[in-house]
Amino acid sequence: MALRLRKVESLAKELNKDSDDVINMLLNKGIKTVDGYYDQALFDAIMKEPALKAQQRAEWGLSPRLGIGAVKSIMDPLGIRITVHDCKGAQYLMCKKGNVHQYVKWQYANSAGKKVRACNFQVRGFLADAKFEHYIFTCFEGPFAWALSRKHMIAAWNTILSGGEVNGFQIPADHRESETGSLLVRLSLDSSKFELKAPKQLGF
Repeated sequence: MALRLRKVESLAKELNKDSDDVINMLLNKGIKTVDGYYDQALFDAIMKEPALKAQQRAEWGLSPRLGIGAVKSIMDPLGIRITVHDCKGAQYLMCKKGNVHQYVKWQYANSAGKKVRACNFQVRGFLADAKFEHYIFTCFEGPFAWALSRKHMIAAWNTILSGGEVNGFQIPADHRESETGSLLVRLSLDSSKFELKAPKQLGF
């Protein structure tokens, strides 16, 4: 597979623009730059987004029960479109509302616990990976979705390391020395302040 990273200055030269202008353009499309590089594959995917009429989007033809169709069934009432489903070892979604793009990390569970209606997720890398300010979690039983910010997870991580407790969050015993961050997150289907109800929870 070809490398996804490309120098910003190469794109700037190609578009005959200043590097700062290109960085702002990428940021407006939800693509962050790191050390002068950007994700070329993601940029290409966004630039090739099909211009579909609303009726065509409604007839996307995916079941709302599982997978990306379940996420779409939750996002549609919020006016959020999924423009890219990016699979590269994990799952990522480029979401769009109006002209604003947000690149979010997606984690999912097939079902909740039988005794406690909650799903457990292990989230890693949030300390180091600044590309994602927002994470979406879904349970296909429902379907149901939650949204957490990277900022909230960092705060939970720091509180727990300092000896405090954060309801629904734990650090795995062997991950306390992690340099990139690792949390076990329990999210309830019955009552959760993280339930995805508004676009602002994903940065819109």
